[in-house]
Amino acid sequence: MKIAIAASECSFSATVDSHFGHSHCFVIFEPDSDTVSFIPNPYRDATEKAGEMALQMLLKQGVSKIISLDFGKQIQPMMDQQKVQMIIVNSAMLQVEELISMLRKTYQNTYNF
Repeated sequence: MKIAIAASECSFSATVDSHFGHSHCFVIFEPDSDTVSFIPNPYRDATEKAGEMALQMLLKQGVSKIISLDFGKQIQPMMDQQKVQMIIVNSAMLQVEELISMLRKTYQNTYNF
């Protein structure tokens, strides 16, 4: 399983981004191997279909869950169709590092870290 976090920049101190398709970076967390990678979002400045293009990129990476502060209305049915779980966080101050720590605690029993 791979979880993507829409982030304001490519660093652990970044906050979760307010808009999925236009986020600066995607942080990919893999609970089974406890690895983290950063992928800059090449579509962040797109005037149309940024979310759709970002989703396709993440699907190619094998992502099955995406965390953001918000998702556009047009991307939601596409995620449903692709069976990608949308996870909305409600804190604009939540840092990537804190979120990964929470995810590790959630999945540690499953993967026995």
